[in-house]
Amino acid sequence: MSILDFFTSNKKRTGLLISAIVIIAGLIPLIILTFYADPAHPYSITELTLITEDNVDIQAHIYTPQNMTGNHPGVVIGHGFTGNSRHMQLLAIELVKREFVVVNINFRGHGSSGGYLPSFTNLNLTDFLEKDLMAGVAYLNSLGNVDRIGLVGHSMGSMTSLRTAVDYTNVINATVLLGMVAGFDTGFLNFIQDGNESILDYNLARVKFRNPVSNPNHS
Repeated sequence: MSILDFFTSNKKRTGLLISAIVIIAGLIPLIILTFYADPAHPYSITELTLITEDNVDIQAHIYTPQNMTGNHPGVVIGHGFTGNSRHMQLLAIELVKREFVVVNINFRGHGSSGGYLPSFTNLNLTDFLEKDLMAGVAYLNSLGNVDRIGLVGHSMGSMTSLRTAVDYTNVINATVLLGMVAGFDTGFLNFIQDGNESILDYNLARVKFRNPVSNPNHS
């Protein structure tokens, strides 16, 4: 019996072989593109558990340049609602290749982190999530050679990054918001309770928007 006949004689065996080939074909480029995409700028990826000030375990992926001599900028990345740190990995890799030290966290209640996510109607929601980002900031400060710290957030992570930057202006040097979600704040609570305020009247820094000036020549 030939090798071809051996595998074609059993459909289950053939299916397993095809599945194994597909899995291996997918894993090999994934590993290469994640860890060896840019040999000129090597880096390492490790997992670390951070502890927030309210004693919640925050699981994070740490992206560290191989050359850690001298000072480096640092970034803490926060994912969106129901997401996890792996969703932000491509961004983290691009930053670490440029000599940033990156802390890519899983917010409480997400990934392997402990705790739970408060309700979106809870006005203290961002206060809890802010602690998660600040655990990443504390880690960067503990390294001793991170001289600037920025925040990058997506969706839920962006609203938390904005509030954190406002509350810690003397610590955070830059903030990047991706897919900003407005309204999980006073305006949102009033909106769902059928209050008088519109959800569109607020941003997350609690600065009320002014109505645009109308143009008398425009009907």
